Amino acid sequence: MTMTKILFIEDEDFLRSLFSEALSLDTTRKYEILKAQDLISGLDVAKISKPDAIILDLVLPTNKAAGNEDLSEERGFEFLEKIKSDSELKNIPIVVFSNLSEPNIKDRALKSGATEYLVKVETMPQEFLETIQKVL
Repeated sequence: MTMTKILFIEDEDFLRSLFSEALSLDTTRKYEILKAQDLISGLDVAKISKPDAIILDLVLPTNKAAGNEDLSEERGFEFLEKIKSDSELKNIPIVVFSNLSEPNIKDRALKSGATEYLVKVETMPQEFLETIQKVL
């Protein structure tokens, strides 16, 4: 069975755990879930581990440990652009997993390099799993 590394950048532990558990329903591969609670640690983990896919919440603290709580989707877009402009990381598929459901936000994320966009409150675990399988 194939081992797949997924970097899950999400500051809400419950959501990350719930949707990480959905990946265990996949009978074709096993997942190693790499976790980050803010954008700085997410970028560090991405550079070190070179995951097979990234799940990104757009609204995250820049540096949770330092108490930087600028919770703007702009930070998420900056992260997306950093990944897509990095020659070693730019081909990693990114699934934006956010509660922002406005069409202009979704369009901007996809134009900025996201492979897929899921709205948390509208996504069932099975759909989440199918989306991850599709991007891999």
